[in-house]
Amino acid sequence: MGPMLGLGLPTLLNVGAMLKFSRYWRAGFDVGFTPQVKLDYFAGAGVKYTSYDAYLRLHPFGGGFFLNAGVGRATLTSELEKVVDTDGETIAGYKLPQAVTYRTHASASSFVLILLLGYQYTADSGFCIGLDVGAQVPIAQSDAHFEREPIADLPTNLVDEYLAPADAAVQRKMARAARFVLPQVNLRVGWLF
Repeated sequence: MGPMLGLGLPTLLNVGAMLKFSRYWRAGFDVGFTPQVKLDYFAGAGVKYTSYDAYLRLHPFGGGFFLNAGVGRATLTSELEKVVDTDGETIAGYKLPQAVTYRTHASASSFVLILLLGYQYTADSGFCIGLDVGAQVPIAQSDAHFEREPIADLPTNLVDEYLAPADAAVQRKMARAARFVLPQVNLRVGWLF
């Protein structure tokens, strides 16, 4: 048994532990995250990705080559803040402030199936290094959340009328993103004691 550390995609950094039962079977868990980045697909919102999973590996030939199946949960979160210069325009008889700040928070989580194949070299000392590729397949969306912060100095009916279409678009994109099949690539190092 020992710790594992990996770099890859969709999670840039992942940490976990692995247990070796025999030369043919291993099991473990991973926790991964990608720090917040701004993406045009989400209207310039900052997007962060996290995941965790438990897996079972079969080394069919008793060597480094393996097939991996895992289940877990992946979460995509976004935060958007935009300052809109209104120049004090009048809409529906209401004079707007010079600038309006719009903030939203959204998240979507899915249960995922992770299918990988790869190769892991393990030295006699216990040091191991490996590469795996595969896919992360959503099997059930479990949670979706969207929240727009109240906008000061604006009537609620104006905010709802003019921002509801943008809010609905963000919600649709988050729900769609939670259903994406994502390629997965990892370079992992570790130490089995």
